[in-house]
Amino acid sequence: MSDPHARGGRLRVGCAVAAVLTGAILLAAGVSVAIALRQIRTEKPELRAVEQPLSGARPVRVVLDVAVARVVIGPAPAGAPLGVAASYDRGLYRLEASPAAAGSTYRIAFGPAGSETLALLRVKLGADPPLLRIELPRDVPLELEGSIRGSYAAVELGGLRLESSEFGVTGGALSMSFGEPLAAPMDRLTLRGDRGSLEVTGLGNASPRRFGLRQHLGAVDLDLRGAWRTDSVLSIRTGLAGGSVWLPRDVRVEGLDDRIVAPGGREEAGTARPRLRFSVTSHAGRLVFVE
Repeated sequence: MSDPHARGGRLRVGCAVAAVLTGAILLAAGVSVAIALRQIRTEKPELRAVEQPLSGARPVRVVLDVAVARVVIGPAPAGAPLGVAASYDRGLYRLEASPAAAGSTYRIAFGPAGSETLALLRVKLGADPPLLRIELPRDVPLELEGSIRGSYAAVELGGLRLESSEFGVTGGALSMSFGEPLAAPMDRLTLRGDRGSLEVTGLGNASPRRFGLRQHLGAVDLDLRGAWRTDSVLSIRTGLAGGSVWLPRDVRVEGLDDRIVAPGGREEAGTARPRLRFSVTSHAGRLVFVE
């Protein structure tokens, strides 16, 4: 039979240890807040710009690795180089842009010089996140890849010679738009989200032959309208996520339940339409398809 005094002693020791740990956590949190507030008061943003001329018939691979920032990506004027401009405190953040030759890889890395957690805390306490602007040349074939963490990225890709693109978003938001048709249909577009939101507008103007979207936790707003020019296979996978999928007209839709959307009608002579073949899996979330 156990000794009640021993049990009481162990309980008191356990409570004491828990109190010490709680105090240590609160102290560490207080220190982090104090550091973050001090950095907000002393922050001195500076503007830095980098240009990289690109040319050649082979695709240039542009790779982004961005954390805790506002990111704006868009087409550069005709004949302009790839441009990178950032407004940030060089004591708190780092910008690295590697040189590139035709057919090679151009890497852009931007993020906190220290802890990403502390940088996010500064933003939550009211600091403006640094701004990163990237302009992509219109007349050079590109492959665009990006990793976005704790950031908001507004990406306009209309009119580019974009052959493929892949983005991963963690704890942030990606808003991607194709405001005008690309120079040619894309081969592949892949988006992966976790704890954030994914928004795509005018996907038909990109006409990717393969499109993949996976969202683990967050929101999805997928607009498939636009000028589709080729058949496409679309894979949509969501976990604890929900949102809307806006379906285009003037295409044939396959793979969706007739209760969700009526399948494409009979082809008329001389009016062959692109076929969109869907594979959709939604677990705990709910996707709403809108015609």
